[in-house]
Amino acid sequence: MTENRAGAAACPACKLDLAGHPFVSGTEAVCPGCGQTLWVFPEDPPSIAPLLRHADTTLDALHDEKLSEKVIQDLGRPARVVFDVGSVRFATSAGVGRLVTFKARLDPAQVSLVLRGVPDQLRKTLSTLGLDSIFEMVE
Repeated sequence: MTENRAGAAACPACKLDLAGHPFVSGTEAVCPGCGQTLWVFPEDPPSIAPLLRHADTTLDALHDEKLSEKVIQDLGRPARVVFDVGSVRFATSAGVGRLVTFKARLDPAQVSLVLRGVPDQLRKTLSTLGLDSIFEMVE
């Protein structure tokens, strides 16, 4: 991880120009304008995406069924959105299905879903089902 300065990046939520703001690649940051949590991809200049969290330890369904609409409408249709599933300890088939549905709803809007902090058990499940190839994953 290295400190970078944002290039022509703007906050996907409030459109604040983040040029010149220091970021550490591969970590989260907070937009100084709106407080939206962002993920800083390790690219030069860093690419920035909104970060959403699944707070439960069980992935049985995404609690906010309108999550994809929030990403498209409220977050300004970013190129990528990062969904943190690091707290997940158990995933049901319905939960895995909801991840696929979440991705499928974002695809037509040309928004890529990136999974962050995927626990080993969920990673194995996605791999067994052949779904690991459809999701970009970051630590």
